[in-house]
Amino acid sequence: MADSTADDGPTEKEPQPGLAQLFSDHAYSEILELIFRHVGLSDTARLLRVNKHINQVFTSSSRLQLSYRKYYHAIPTSSSNNDNGGSRHKPISEELQALLEKEERLESLKPTSIKCIHIPNSTMFESDSGYLLFGERMNKLRINPKDEKAGYQLDSFSIWKISSSENESEEKSRGGIKHQGYYKWRYNLGKAGCYNMITMCVEDNVVAVVREFNKRCCVTLPPNSDVLSDFRIYLYQLLPPTDTLAPAKGTYEGATRHPEAAMGFIEVKLPARYHLHQMKAQLAPGGRVGLMLRPTGDADFGFLGVWDWKKGVSIGKIAPSPKPNFPDDFRFFGNFVLVSVFRTMERATPMEPKNSTSKSKLRHGKDHQNRSSDVAKKMSRGYKVRGRTGPIPSRHNRYVDDDEEEDNDSDEDDSEAPKRLVDGFCSFEAYKTVDPSKGMKPSGFAHRAYTETGYDPSEPCTWDHQDIPICEPIVGFLSPPFNMMPAFPLSPIDMLLPPEPMISPSSCDLGEVHIDDALLKGERDGVMTFTILASTPGPGGDSWIQCQGVISLREIIHQVTVTLTRNHRARNMNEKDLATMWAPDFSVQKALNRQLQSANDGGSEEAEGHEWETESDDERTSSRVSADQSKQGKRKGKHRSKHEQQMNQKATTQPDLRESSQSLNGKRSGKGIGNSNVMKYIHHDKWAQSGSFRFSLLTRRPTTFGTKVFLAEPNYQKIKAETIHQVDSRFIPTTLIMRDFNSNIVHDDTYSKFKFSVPLGSGGVSLKNLNLGSDNGQRELRDTIMGECKLLKPIALPKLSKFPTRTESIIGDKKISTHDMFEDEFMDSHLKFRESRVDLMWDTKRKLLELHFDGNQLIMYMQNGATIMDFD
Repeated sequence: MADSTADDGPTEKEPQPGLAQLFSDHAYSEILELIFRHVGLSDTARLLRVNKHINQVFTSSSRLQLSYRKYYHAIPTSSSNNDNGGSRHKPISEELQALLEKEERLESLKPTSIKCIHIPNSTMFESDSGYLLFGERMNKLRINPKDEKAGYQLDSFSIWKISSSENESEEKSRGGIKHQGYYKWRYNLGKAGCYNMITMCVEDNVVAVVREFNKRCCVTLPPNSDVLSDFRIYLYQLLPPTDTLAPAKGTYEGATRHPEAAMGFIEVKLPARYHLHQMKAQLAPGGRVGLMLRPTGDADFGFLGVWDWKKGVSIGKIAPSPKPNFPDDFRFFGNFVLVSVFRTMERATPMEPKNSTSKSKLRHGKDHQNRSSDVAKKMSRGYKVRGRTGPIPSRHNRYVDDDEEEDNDSDEDDSEAPKRLVDGFCSFEAYKTVDPSKGMKPSGFAHRAYTETGYDPSEPCTWDHQDIPICEPIVGFLSPPFNMMPAFPLSPIDMLLPPEPMISPSSCDLGEVHIDDALLKGERDGVMTFTILASTPGPGGDSWIQCQGVISLREIIHQVTVTLTRNHRARNMNEKDLATMWAPDFSVQKALNRQLQSANDGGSEEAEGHEWETESDDERTSSRVSADQSKQGKRKGKHRSKHEQQMNQKATTQPDLRESSQSLNGKRSGKGIGNSNVMKYIHHDKWAQSGSFRFSLLTRRPTTFGTKVFLAEPNYQKIKAETIHQVDSRFIPTTLIMRDFNSNIVHDDTYSKFKFSVPLGSGGVSLKNLNLGSDNGQRELRDTIMGECKLLKPIALPKLSKFPTRTESIIGDKKISTHDMFEDEFMDSHLKFRESRVDLMWDTKRKLLELHFDGNQLIMYMQNGATIMDFD
């Protein structure tokens, strides 16, 4: 410990009363080390400040430092950290040094090796814990026999283990075959095994294969058709059991049903008239699987169902309403499901002065005069959120009354009444799944007899989508309002004014989410990325704009916990269930409650775990009211910043979305616990302190692990220079970027405006001032080992520049242009990060499609293969 620490405690000659010997006598060092292992990160930071003896015990223990370093660098717990790579066979000291070197390599963007694999006729679907999942087309069955360019159907898959391993006996015992330097397992499902979607979960050793049966021609179906389509989820073993012989030809014929699966497959029936041909499946540890179906046409219907495949029950469906707002993407989030969905929101605006002559008010007046025109009404109605038939009219040009008064041409003067306008948002919403013990079993009469090999013909496995219970809506985070304008003028005055930008949102993808006990207890940090894609018309056609955002997982966990606790108390439900809200371990929820109580945030007292069973309803109600009043009083101080005054002024013109959530959600149908619940919506202004935004043209979707975010974007300056000089190069200049949003490593001043005033888990102690040992500063890193391409016509591996650029986000708020995607032309990006950039040259023979990062390897997915950068 540095000399600036607290006093060194009593001397050895003085008598040591009580437990004082424990913190000063070397004879009790082993007991003190056990104490370190059972305290949280914040308590560890406080213990290190007691005296030099405690600090010495900590720095001399590689096991303690390894555990602390994992929290310090915000490394999620995963199967790759525990079971793969042979790390469990290494001495603790070597594992600690390997972790520190890996973090240095990640910050320097200097991998230990770069290799590639090539798989003909393949599509990469997922990366998880050191394994890659590829869908393959072995049997070469054409999608359309009349169109050769349509390609082949997916009918097989392969698993590739890319994590390094000192001992390969386990892979060999499971029947793995080494190919291109990696072990793989390949399964041929046959000509009758064609599928639409596939996903995997390494922790549960399971692969989920999704197939659509009874597929109908979309053109021939009438709008009111009752014909049903069947969607099935098959659960197979990811890797064979031990003592399995490798197949003679390198391919397993068929796949083995997972031994823990309660049924042969999960089947759900939905109307075929909705053309639900876009699908996404996802598995989560613990036996959960989700299936999202989206229409390919203009149907206003989508489906997202969740099952527990080990218990054979449905644990709910996500049914956002009104019905045009179906889910766009989803992720499992502990016992919850996060969903991205586009929303429209009604908002009352203050009355405008009659003598106003501003451009926007003049436009409003002209639009209002033309409301009785049928042509204007048709032009201002009927836009879908997805932008397939047109963008959502902006709140400046569309009144909600136009929709409600379709058949009423009254010329009554409404200028005195406040107008209700429409805003468009992207919402990130959390839903609570049904407890598996109360889940819905398959219908006993809806199933039919299947004759497939290995399945019980009488086994019920079918659900009707209407009977599945609805998940409980909890909380939604709204993006800033979109800047969405009609594609045509609504009044003559619009033809005279300069045209304004029009944004048509297209999709919102959610990034990876890693939830573990360390995150919930506050011992590490974590973020989730989201990518909003929108188009805007231009002279040469539509151009695309991306918003790549980041939100802190702490903020989501905080709001979900507080809101669910409030909902339970409002309905007088048994609050003992809240003790296992996030994990079966009671200590996890207790640690989370202490974290929320210490957060200087309104409503956090509602999560007090020790008062759940002792406090009466009246006492809780009065305490909540008094707490809210006292906090509101504190906010009304005279010494408020200009930014806070502007925020409060803006808040007075916007209603509380909790009050309007009923009109947004509408009436829900079907069974479930969510019939009487409404979503609590949080304006972007309320969670902006926990978010970060960047806007760009088409770049690759970012990938996340813990707090590290990787993304790749074209180097436009070099591309422009090569174009001017007419350089015919086989390489594309690309910039690889790594941003680390870890609150422990960015500048301390960053947190002056951050919602959580100090780095999480540090107990108010700057971790930079603590002597953690083992970290001797920047170390000399060995050069990157470059692999060789095995193709007859080799593809060049990426060439990295030798000198990366390291920067740190600006301490103060930085104004970022939104490229007219949102109504605010500029916005603040609050969540700070440390950034590393490196230039690389990418071979044009294979297009770079996606990035995946599992904490150790960065996988750059390209057509029919992948480039793997190993940092471990």
